[in-house]
Amino acid sequence: MNIEKTLNAREMLNKVYDSGVYIESENLHVQQWRGFDDWKITDLTNALATGKTCRQYSFKSNGPHGNCETINWLLQDFDGDFRKAFDFCETLSFEKDQWGSCKPYQVEGIDIWRRDQKSNRTFSPFALDRVKPLKAVPEKWTLRHVYAAIINKQFSKLKCDGVYSDDYAFDDATNYSKGEIKHPLAFIRRIIEHPSGWHCFFHDGRVHVGCHSFDNNSFLPAI
Repeated sequence: MNIEKTLNAREMLNKVYDSGVYIESENLHVQQWRGFDDWKITDLTNALATGKTCRQYSFKSNGPHGNCETINWLLQDFDGDFRKAFDFCETLSFEKDQWGSCKPYQVEGIDIWRRDQKSNRTFSPFALDRVKPLKAVPEKWTLRHVYAAIINKQFSKLKCDGVYSDDYAFDDATNYSKGEIKHPLAFIRRIIEHPSGWHCFFHDGRVHVGCHSFDNNSFLPAI
């Protein structure tokens, strides 16, 4: 998980953030989808809260030079400041299509999309205090209990028990990715933001957390 105190678009050009970067000073998550020329900026003010939304803007050049044009726009109009770019987008009037989604807004050859996503499906390392620790071992574990235990460090020995794909040779060569999960927050972010297929249950003293039947993990609760 990538976290920076401060960061602008010019500095981001010299770094690679596979899953985006959290910028503490701006309370934003910024992601560049390399190969697709898409940029996304998400405001984290309401992240991990219930009953609220987090606003996200996506940018993509519709010109012949793709990502270069988006970067130039960020640098020239906002001096690379992601918060300024976000605040500018907040002043735009987006029309909605027949399904209620915002149509793209065009500015200087840049297509801009607005999206409001559920705040309880938006992770932020700056809002972990919104997830309260467990007071007792649950009678029946749910994913919400898993979030709380891992975020509040009420666990030990978090490990991957096996990831299985269609590539048996790769799986075998990597020992099915078995072993310690070294970045617990990155692990829990996957579940919070993409919960489909994830489930959990308690067995033999461990909490088992899996996605369908191909991604299996577990930990010891310490409550």
